[in-house]
Amino acid sequence: MEEKEDIWEILACVEYALENLPMKEKFRELKNQVGNIMDPIADMFTRIRNGYAIRAVLVLVPYSKLKMEIAKLLQSGGYVSDVLRRGRKTKKSIEIVLAYDKENPVIKKIIRVSKPSRRVYLSLREMFPLSRGYGRRIMSTPKGILFDKDARKEKVGGEVIGEIW
Repeated sequence: MEEKEDIWEILACVEYALENLPMKEKFRELKNQVGNIMDPIADMFTRIRNGYAIRAVLVLVPYSKLKMEIAKLLQSGGYVSDVLRRGRKTKKSIEIVLAYDKENPVIKKIIRVSKPSRRVYLSLREMFPLSRGYGRRIMSTPKGILFDKDARKEKVGGEVIGEIW
């Protein structure tokens, strides 16, 4: 019986502490975890996937030159409606306006292929159409960020960043 009373006293103390701590103190540990993104491109793809899942109009992604190039490539391929850079200096972000075909998302699936722990490269001879020609690979080549079809035209291979269809 005494154990139950002790537990209730402890719970009352914890509840009091949680009610009186500022929000920053409560979520300091979570804030530190969110700040360290190990694979920023995979994070960008996940934000796009999640945006389509909740039928969002736009998605915000932390800015980097590589992510901006990927977003512009997605725009040129018709996978997203618009790409805008927002903010200044260290608080820059990319605003991606998602595209829909009637009410259905244009992007059915977007995945990260080459990861920091496992890089995947394709030469010109190894490139073949993805999903019977309906899908595309996003590739980092010596001539810039390109879709696999454009890389074949340019006759270059490179690292497979992701696949989209």
